[in-house]
Amino acid sequence: MQYQNVIDHLEKINFLPKRAPTLEPMQKAYDQLGLTIKPDQVTLIAGTNGKGSVASLLARLHRTQGKSIGVYTSPHLIDTRERIRIDDRFISESEFLECYCRLESQGLLKSLSHFEILTLVAIDYFFRERKVDLAFFEIGMGGIWDATNILPNQTAVITSIGRDHMEFLGETLSEILENKLGIVKSVTDQVIHHPFPDETLTTVKTFQSKSKAKFIETRPFQFFPDKSEILMDGRYITSPLWGNRGSENLALAITAFLAQGGSEDQISENLKTYRWPCRLEKVKWTRNQKPLYFSADHNEAGFQSLSAWLQENEPVIVLGVGKSKDLSAISSILEKFPNCRIILTETPFQTCPMNDYPIALRNQAVHEVKDPHLAVEKAFELAQPDQKIIITGSIYLVGHLLSKTNHWLNQALMPDELDETDSSFPH
Repeated sequence: MQYQNVIDHLEKINFLPKRAPTLEPMQKAYDQLGLTIKPDQVTLIAGTNGKGSVASLLARLHRTQGKSIGVYTSPHLIDTRERIRIDDRFISESEFLECYCRLESQGLLKSLSHFEILTLVAIDYFFRERKVDLAFFEIGMGGIWDATNILPNQTAVITSIGRDHMEFLGETLSEILENKLGIVKSVTDQVIHHPFPDETLTTVKTFQSKSKAKFIETRPFQFFPDKSEILMDGRYITSPLWGNRGSENLALAITAFLAQGGSEDQISENLKTYRWPCRLEKVKWTRNQKPLYFSADHNEAGFQSLSAWLQENEPVIVLGVGKSKDLSAISSILEKFPNCRIILTETPFQTCPMNDYPIALRNQAVHEVKDPHLAVEKAFELAQPDQKIIITGSIYLVGHLLSKTNHWLNQALMPDELDETDSSFPH
C-alpha cells in the first residue's frame, strides 16, 4: 500500500460524521488502543481563529526544555502530513502508513470520519510510536463533539471567539462558546483564554460556577506595530506573527506556557526559530518580484483582523471563499476598502461558485477569473510596481497555490524516501 493511495482513500470519506453528534465511535476506538495517557500530557486548543498558531507556538516554547513535543493541527495547506509532527518534524509517509495500517488491521477505523481517522493516527503516533512527553491538539471544530475531545487534558486553551460554523455550533457567540467549553473536563485544572466577548459573560459565569478549573485570562500586554514587539511583564518580546492578531495569539501562548510551568527566561530564545505558514506571509511567485502575500483568512473574524493591513496597503486582492462561509459578512468588510482592487476566483475544494458571490462583492470586483493561477497572473498585471498583492479567503485556495511555489513548506514535505531530514521545518 502506498501513502498517496491511503490519502486518496481518506479524502473520499466524509470529513464530518454522517450521524448525530456523538463521541461514542471515537471513544470506542480510542479505548481499544489500550494507551495510558495522562491529563498533564495533553493540552487542547479550541476557538474560532488562531488555534493552529497558538498550538505551534506552545510546542515551540516548550521544546527547548528537553521534552519531546507532538502537535496536531488542521486543516493542512499542501499535504496531510502537516497535521502531525513531533519537534517540528512532520510525520513521514512511511510512519503514517505504519500507523494507519496497524489501526485498520485492528478494525479501529470502521465508521470513523476523515478527521476522526487522522486524529486516531496522531494519537497512536504520538503516544505509542514515539512516546512524546507533551502533545498539543488543535480542536477541529467546536469542542464538545470534536474527535480530539476523547483525550484527557489538564489544560484547555480558548483562543478568540467569533461567528463561524454556525450551522453546527449555534447562531450566537454564547452558543458557540458553550460548545467550545466542552473541552473542559473534570480532569482539566486550568483554562487559559483570550478575553471573552461581552455577550458571552453570562454563559462564562454559569460555566465557571460549575467547573472546578481555574480560568486564567491572557496576561496584559502592549503591542508595538512599528517594531513587531509586545511588552509583557516588563519584557520586550519580538513577535514572529504579523500584526495585532499575531501578538494576541503570542500573548495567549506565553500565558499558557507560564501557567504550565515554563520559564520567562526561555521565551525570546525559544521563539527565534519559530515560523508558521501563510499568516500574512510574503511569498515569492516564480520570477515576479512584486510583493505577494499569502493569508489564510476564511471567516468574518479573520477579515476583521486583516482590515488594518488592507487599510494601510490598499493591495490587489485575489479572493476565493468556501461555500459554507458567511459571504455577506466578508463582503461587508471588504466594501470598506474601495481602493483595493479585487479579483474573484474559485477555490479547488468546497468553493463558492462565482455566480453565488454577493452582488455587492461582484460589483466591487474588477475581474472574475475562475482559475486561481490565472487570477494570480491577472493580479500581477493589475498591480503597480510596488503595490502589494494578497491571496486570501480560503485555506484550500492558499494551499493550492502555495504548492506551486518554492515555499519552504514544499521543501519540508519532500518524500521521506528522498531524504529523511527533508521532513523538518527549516530554521
